Amino acid sequence: MLVESIEAIRSLFSGEMVTYRGTHITVEDARLFSLPQAPPRIAVAGSGSKSVRLAAEQGDAFIGVDPDAELVDEYRDLAGATREPSARWCCPTTPTKARRAYALRSAFGVAGWKVMAELPNVANFDAAVQTVRPEDVEEAAGIGSDPDDHIQAIMEYVAAGYDDVAVVHVGDDQKGFFRFWRDELAPRLQKTTG
Repeated sequence: MLVESIEAIRSLFSGEMVTYRGTHITVEDARLFSLPQAPPRIAVAGSGSKSVRLAAEQGDAFIGVDPDAELVDEYRDLAGATREPSARWCCPTTPTKARRAYALRSAFGVAGWKVMAELPNVANFDAAVQTVRPEDVEEAAGIGSDPDDHIQAIMEYVAAGYDDVAVVHVGDDQKGFFRFWRDELAPRLQKTTG
């Protein structure tokens, strides 16, 4: 399904009228009239060899969900040196609100990629998160206001060989997150990475 989605998206960015019929995805007589100068890059997220292969074959980049150096090496071997692996680190800063926001928006991530990759629909995702506890959310998302905890987690991705680490905020306090980033995380990261 993901391969077909990528193929359909890429064909739409040709600017031509597109009809695409796959086993799972169908696009009928669609066309994008406002095209960017270059098609957007498509990154494939995952945490295992199968997703790394898919990212190397179909995507423009790989987004890792774990600081796993073996996956980074495998991706570079398959995709070549010019295609960079990226990582995502969630960074809610207010524990009580962050747990609630993460539980509402991203608790399915607690179960891990192997579970998420096999869930076929929304009802299954809802069922999978029914047993998620606050401490499970905290471990998965990096919740807390101690910048050193976040720096340590981010540096694990850097040590694993990721070229980019996206620090993502889950929650409503965007201004607070950006303040935390500007005043606490960015200066410490600059000192850590030189």
